Amino acid sequence: MKRLTAVILVATLLMMCGCSLRTRETADETTLQTETTQAATQSETSEQKETTAEETATVTQPVEGEETTTVKEITAASKTTAKEKTTVSKKAGEKTTRGTTKQNRTTTTTKSAISSIISAVNDIITTTATTTAPAQLSPSGAKLSFSTTDINGSPVSMSTYSGSKVIIFNMWEPWCGPCVREMPDLQKLYDNYKSRGLLVVGVYSTEENAKSTVESNGITYPIIRKSFEFNAFDTDYVPTTIIVDGQGNILTGEPIIGAKSYSDWESTVAPYLK
Repeated sequence: MKRLTAVILVATLLMMCGCSLRTRETADETTLQTETTQAATQSETSEQKETTAEETATVTQPVEGEETTTVKEITAASKTTAKEKTTVSKKAGEKTTRGTTKQNRTTTTTKSAISSIISAVNDIITTTATTTAPAQLSPSGAKLSFSTTDINGSPVSMSTYSGSKVIIFNMWEPWCGPCVREMPDLQKLYDNYKSRGLLVVGVYSTEENAKSTVESNGITYPIIRKSFEFNAFDTDYVPTTIIVDGQGNILTGEPIIGAKSYSDWESTVAPYLK
């Protein structure tokens, strides 16, 4: 009986030792497996890092020759882009300049056209007056007598010009194209015949542009403001001209309507200067 109990005890101890050894082996195997797994993971991580580093180095650190080529290409592309932008800017500037020039030309052309139309209308009015409007005949034995001021404000009257043999009183206005175009011919007539007693006197009523018109045409003969006394010879058209002697006696039977050329004026006054 005692032997059987000892055998059972020994068997039990042996079983317990086996279990302990197996448990330790299992723990050792688990620890070894864990360490192996961790080592493998670390190895893979290191390899991945190295690979990433190599790829990064490959991307960020290209071969020197390739890098130089890339920089050159980028520089060339930048210069090309800059040139293209400059070209576009120049073209835009040229278009703007051409547009401005074209606009200025259009404005000048428009102003010229308006001036031409105004001049043409004045010419038509003068031509119509010359050909269709009956001149107002001067009263028999009519005589001109007036008192007014010249363009500079100095007082003048018919007696101011009594020393002249023949006086052309030319009624004009600054806005009248034919009147203004006629003035240089009257100036030339005055210059050529004043030594023979001829005087030209311009008579106006519109103050605007009167002085500038006289100055721009180089007029030196007297310019006076129209007074009511000239209404007796007014035809409602300009230019209208009367010719008198030094005492104001009317030499022409009727007022002269419309502009004349130099040669026409010369032939008109010649009989009175003999």
